[in-house]
Amino acid sequence: AEHMVRTTGYLTSIEDIKSLPLKVTDKGTPLLLGDIADINLGPQMRRGISELNGEGEAVGGVIVMRYGENASEVISKVKDKLEDLQRSLPDGVEIVTTYDRSTLINAAVDNLWKKLAEEFIVVAIVCALFLFHIRSSLVIALSLPVGILAAFIVMHSQGINANIMSLGGIAIAIGAMVDGAIVMIENVHKHIERTPLTDKNRWQVIGKRS
Repeated sequence: AEHMVRTTGYLTSIEDIKSLPLKVTDKGTPLLLGDIADINLGPQMRRGISELNGEGEAVGGVIVMRYGENASEVISKVKDKLEDLQRSLPDGVEIVTTYDRSTLINAAVDNLWKKLAEEFIVVAIVCALFLFHIRSSLVIALSLPVGILAAFIVMHSQGINANIMSLGGIAIAIGAMVDGAIVMIENVHKHIERTPLTDKNRWQVIGKRS
């Protein structure tokens, strides 16, 4: 059992607490608190199951997102709600976020745009230097944003959110799109050198070689 004892007096040490008389025995000697109890200074009793950064006990909570919801929007709304709750808490009590998935989501989005920009520049340089044809490099470079836009349109129509897995898949697919486009353009150029294009055979030659 645990008992909370609050006293007022001149107790300044453990010895003073041990010397507290409880009653007088039949022999006329006082029964002291130290005679029936072990009194010492010990660590604070653990009353919780979680700690935060070694600063003591903390109350933890996990927010679970419903299936199909947009993670970025949910995280933004949760942050706004936590700010409102923080203003209503007493002094000394604060809400600390230990895991924020928005950082990972933003990193995935930034990686996608960075990958797109890198591939755009590389494709333009490769086609311009090795094929000596600026218009061909523009065709490949423009196919990247168009392909990504088409992927997002299909995802939206299918109800698929732009999560980490889908963004990672698009980033990987960009490389495959670039490789395929470069090979196709190079093959078309090689056959055009052998068979000059005319108004009659233009689409036939390009369609067959691509």
